[in-house]
Amino acid sequence: MDGIKEQVIEPVLNNPKTQAFIASATVGVSAGSSTIENLQNIFGLIGTILGCILSAVLIYKNLKQKK
Repeated sequence: MDGIKEQVIEPVLNNPKTQAFIASATVGVSAGSSTIENLQNIFGLIGTILGCILSAVLIYKNLKQKK
């Protein structure tokens, strides 16, 4: 395990491109998490609005049929 660590892992982690990739991936994951939370709120709002519109249409349709 020590040989693999010295020959593979340490050179990879000391590479600036690898460090930049790890840093950007970490920021990307956290940004993605907050975006998903915001999207859940937006989809919830859209679902509520569409549900209200559909309910109003169905109520109007039923009232119109009864007359």
